[in-house]
Amino acid sequence: MPRVREWSKRSARGRLLKAFATGLETWIAHGALRVRRARIGLISHAAAVGVDGISALDRLVAAGLKPRLVFTPEHGYWGGGGAGETIHDDRHPLYGVPLRSLYGARRVPTPDDWRALDLLLVDLQDLGARCYTYVSTLRDVLESAALAGKPVLVADRPSPLAAIVDGPLLDPSLESFVAHVPAPFVYGMTIGETARWLQATFQLDLDLTVMPMRGYIADGRRPPNMPWIPPSPGIRAWESAWGYPVGVFSEAMALLRTDRGGPLSFQVLAVPESVSKAWKPAASDFPSLGKKRRSSFQGLESAVWQVLRRLELPGARLEFHRYRSGTEWCVGARIVVRDPAAWRPASAAVQMFVEFQKLFGGCLLWEMPGTRPEFFDRLWGDAAVRRDLCAGRSARVIIRSWDTSRRYDFAAARERAWLYGRGTMAGRQ
Repeated sequence: MPRVREWSKRSARGRLLKAFATGLETWIAHGALRVRRARIGLISHAAAVGVDGISALDRLVAAGLKPRLVFTPEHGYWGGGGAGETIHDDRHPLYGVPLRSLYGARRVPTPDDWRALDLLLVDLQDLGARCYTYVSTLRDVLESAALAGKPVLVADRPSPLAAIVDGPLLDPSLESFVAHVPAPFVYGMTIGETARWLQATFQLDLDLTVMPMRGYIADGRRPPNMPWIPPSPGIRAWESAWGYPVGVFSEAMALLRTDRGGPLSFQVLAVPESVSKAWKPAASDFPSLGKKRRSSFQGLESAVWQVLRRLELPGARLEFHRYRSGTEWCVGARIVVRDPAAWRPASAAVQMFVEFQKLFGGCLLWEMPGTRPEFFDRLWGDAAVRRDLCAGRSARVIIRSWDTSRRYDFAAARERAWLYGRGTMAGRQ
């Protein structure tokens, strides 16, 4: 399928020549009637909306294409399940269609499910980060469809991280459901492009059709007038998705807080005030602070901000921020992404942990109650990051270690899967 390059010379950003539409909106307008008698299965959730705010399921029903079965990913159809929470089967309250969970007793449709269907339609709001499990579900379902001999249609939609590639490639020995595709930590494709890449990477004998968007440029920005419905509780805004590949490590590191579930969820990098009780900074680290202040919450606040403001963050800046979490204050910074095509969140995470280790010491960083070093490795899909941090290697050395021949192979395969232009930042990836 040819790449879509729709630019206007009137605007530096490339004003779209055609009004934006999601893949499903375009398909229903131009090609859906060809399958009006088919028994359709749908993998989707309430977050998969068009520019009019109508969800994929509602749109299909209105077009006379009511699915026989709806399959749901992690967080469930309504997007309210917590991270890692088992999602149970349900039934849609209005349409009565079964909602079959793919994040519970099964990870793919059963043989009986496949026999009841003629084709499967996928419309999921993904982010473009490997540990966000919708890409894991996509891989498993494509492989299952290939074995069942069923065609798959993937309706494409915007991705907040579609413009960038960052982080280490997957170490096969650490493959899990949060590290299930052989791509960098942030892999820079829409869900439709990812499906094309997965088919080629795993050489799937699959009848795959990707329904491209209209008027889209993969620059990481939200298309004009495109509503945002949280695909999971923590991704409350488009900007939350930009910060997710940094803040997700709060799931493994008790010292890191990201206002998860709050108004700036995943847009904040912070440290809880309880750290000040165990933190014993040397006088040489902060000579301008008195002894009492160095051991106080005020000293912690000053030290954390001094560390974070030193980070080199292309495409973004940090602004001082404090917020209340329950009965505890957290202090740090808010991530303000200015250019999502230049932003490198995995590199930012490494810089942050290098500086935190210098500030707090390895014991406090890695042994604070609630810290899960093994899950830190699973999220990265690579144990080398933690190993290098503990060895005291610089952020620059760790980030450069990701630049391997396998990375070049991925870059070539990714480009073959592209459907859209990448803008002026494409050559810098």
